[in-house]
Amino acid sequence: NGRIPIDLRLQPVDERRLDDRLDVEILADGVPAALFASLVRGFERVDGTVDGRLAIGGTTLDPALGGELTLTGGRATWAVSGVRYTDVKGTFRVLSDQLVDVALDAKAGDGRARVSGAITFAPISDPSFDLVLDAEQFLAARRRDVDLVGTGRLTLRGRYTRPEVTGALRVDQGTLYLDEIWRQFQRFSFDDPLLFDFAVLDTSAVSVRRLISASTNPFVTNLVADVAVDVGRGSWLKGRGLNIEVNGRLQVQYDRRAEDLRITGTLHAIRGGRYDLYLAEALPVRSFTVSQGTIEFDGTPGLNPDLDIVATHRVARQNGPLLVEAVVTGDLESPRVTLRSNEEPPISESDLLSYVIFGRPTYQLAGRESQQLGQANQLGIGVLTPSLFGFATLGLETFASNLGIADYIAV
Repeated sequence: NGRIPIDLRLQPVDERRLDDRLDVEILADGVPAALFASLVRGFERVDGTVDGRLAIGGTTLDPALGGELTLTGGRATWAVSGVRYTDVKGTFRVLSDQLVDVALDAKAGDGRARVSGAITFAPISDPSFDLVLDAEQFLAARRRDVDLVGTGRLTLRGRYTRPEVTGALRVDQGTLYLDEIWRQFQRFSFDDPLLFDFAVLDTSAVSVRRLISASTNPFVTNLVADVAVDVGRGSWLKGRGLNIEVNGRLQVQYDRRAEDLRITGTLHAIRGGRYDLYLAEALPVRSFTVSQGTIEFDGTPGLNPDLDIVATHRVARQNGPLLVEAVVTGDLESPRVTLRSNEEPPISESDLLSYVIFGRPTYQLAGRESQQLGQANQLGIGVLTPSLFGFATLGLETFASNLGIADYIAV
């Protein structure tokens, strides 16, 4: 109950507020937390209750806060991270007219995180933050393109309309799904002339915005981040034909408003991962075991690291096994694969490819096999030329998703 003085004449909303006494008291007794969560867009399936008292005084031009609210039994899913938070509890205690002390604790996955600090509601429509998040084995993301469990400390400052995140995070477990990232690179309008001109897609012209999911939440839309990320063992790069465990250290700088994502640092491939050599559809796939390599991020916009990965494949021969190495270079958008071995005298790449596919050199191949090998060499080792069917399916996926009939469609 209370008194809110406003001018009801037809005029801009900001001019309806009066420099007159504001006196409102909110008594919460088992109020659904969803009522309060609706004030911050992006939360779904919100459970829990809020108890306490909140007083709003001052004037409508300059409101002042007082009181304390307690959240218990909270659960919610944040659409941006794809994570379901459970066992959420905390208090919001007003220390002065516009300063609110925050203590919040939540569970996600098998870990927990605690948020502490203060929010200053000046102005009340665009509060400023001074918050610290301490996480331990906390499930930070569960999306189509990334799955992440981390430990560390992050600091949130700035305002609701321009938040700034800094700090350090250790990735305890994580997976980056390269197929989904590559899919986002290739998305285009269903009526794009590319579909009909049989042209090759120029991914270098694709904006980084395709890698960043859309959001109408101003907190997410204007987010700025500069975070040091230690990638520990148990972190993987996975994609069609690629399954590599990595570790290393990265510096991630992200400006959502400018659609600018920059990553600097190196990930090291850990021995034992897998690389599958894809050639033409009619040819068999051969698996190579990763022996060493690096994935280098040089700080250019987007997510397109340089690759330098060495993987081995053992071929059985009558005169002893042959160890063939596939060297993957280039970048994520345009990988290049060459074959080599340590045999003396050196074996040509065509013969190595023949050994990998058919188990014998080119001069022992039948006519049909030689023809298939020639087609594979024309395509370029390990790289499939994009087909019209591939373009069509990507277009259909984008078109169907834009209709809003489903969250995710894949052909």
